[in-house]
Amino acid sequence: MSTAILTVALGSIPTQVVVNGQEYIEAPAVASTPEPMPVILRAALKNSTGPASKFQAKKPDEYILVVGGLALGEKDTEHDGMPIITISTICNADKDQFINEAMFVGRFSKDGRAAEKSASRSVAVNRYVAGTQHTDWYRVRGYGNWKERILDYPKGSLAEVLGMLTPQKDAKGKIYTEVKCRRIRIHERTKGGAGTVNPAKDTSASGYEPSAFMGDDDPGDMPTSHSWK
Repeated sequence: MSTAILTVALGSIPTQVVVNGQEYIEAPAVASTPEPMPVILRAALKNSTGPASKFQAKKPDEYILVVGGLALGEKDTEHDGMPIITISTICNADKDQFINEAMFVGRFSKDGRAAEKSASRSVAVNRYVAGTQHTDWYRVRGYGNWKERILDYPKGSLAEVLGMLTPQKDAKGKIYTEVKCRRIRIHERTKGGAGTVNPAKDTSASGYEPSAFMGDDDPGDMPTSHSWK
């Protein structure tokens, strides 16, 4: 389960697309973050009372607030690793609003990596696409007390993560999605080790596997709470 609420600036006129046999209205956008965060917005074309009709009427550079399901674009596709929001609620916004919050439930993967001010670690989140299990890999970064906690959680622990979506670059300069942690709640701890279940086994995966991240570089301080409003 993954959801997000974001204020974004629309990048182009929304157009109709078909994804996994389902019709959507889709458009690129840029989310409110200290650095520009590219996202893809989609609204399902199911009925006239849903968010699709309002979304379709929006114009480039308009600011909107969206709430919806969160996923990462599939590997080797046009939207590889990008946040994709399937809109459930949409309303008007303005450029002075800063709302950026993601929530997901998944399992911690291998050991985290510590930097000077923070630590990062991958979380695998399973979802279903047309009946097939798919795994999104989110890189979670913690500051302060969360730095030590992220490093200490056993591999395979089931966690609820609340944080802010931010763009980072891997060793090859490719942008990937990182989540700066605001809160983590552990629902199930494991003992780790060889017997731990691999949450992404026998699934297709989006995002980067743990070995692909640049975890030894600290991407700066966690924004203060007043900037989250």
